[in-house]
Amino acid sequence: MILNGLLLYIGEKMHSKGTKNIEDLSYRQADVVGFFQSFALIPGFSRSGSSMTAGFWMGLKHEESARFSMLLATPIIAGAGILEVPKLIKSSNPGLLQTSLIGGIVAGIFAFISVYILIKWFRRKEINAMRPFAYYCWIVGILILGSKFLLR
Repeated sequence: MILNGLLLYIGEKMHSKGTKNIEDLSYRQADVVGFFQSFALIPGFSRSGSSMTAGFWMGLKHEESARFSMLLATPIIAGAGILEVPKLIKSSNPGLLQTSLIGGIVAGIFAFISVYILIKWFRRKEINAMRPFAYYCWIVGILILGSKFLLR
């Protein structure tokens, strides 16, 4: 979490106000953003945070970087659904599929609301928009580290 916060903070500091739209990205720049998305494989790293930061570095406007990051999540979510839904259907646990569908629908609604709020935030705060997220990561990371030492 602390390193994720550092990535967000430095990414914002190194970024000047972006001018590009998604359509303006070259394939190489889009690959860089996609590569940064893979940081989510490291525990504590945010998929969207790392890909948005890479989008900033590639010259995307904040709003466009957030939009591109969310578009990048679509194949991942679809792939997970293709792999997991058959397991739910075959599950011997009655009601698991229905509960999972309701949970997925509710999660989708709140994801849509969250992205809407994030886009509005980026429209208002084109510069330093990621700082609050970096501070949050640092605070949570320090609390987690502190609790590990206290619980020993």
